[in-house]
Amino acid sequence: MQQTKKLEKFMAPSNTGQQQIELVKASQCLNELEHFTVDADFTGIDAVEKDLQFVFKARHDIQTQAQDVLENGLHHLNPAQIGTAL
Repeated sequence: MQQTKKLEKFMAPSNTGQQQIELVKASQCLNELEHFTVDADFTGIDAVEKDLQFVFKARHDIQTQAQDVLENGLHHLNPAQIGTAL
């Protein structure tokens, strides 16, 4: 659950211009969560199921944002954005 809270923090909208940094941190956190949940069955544990729903949505959002950053980086030939997205 602590990892989920950390992920929520990184997924929060940021107007500080550090969106790419937060995207990387959110991706790393998501990877850690996946490591913990890959072989576990949390069926029937309401608190965990709710968090897993958030994680599923976050995964989709992170992949979408990364794809947008990659496309923008390729369009503008920006190696920093390309590297961040990958």
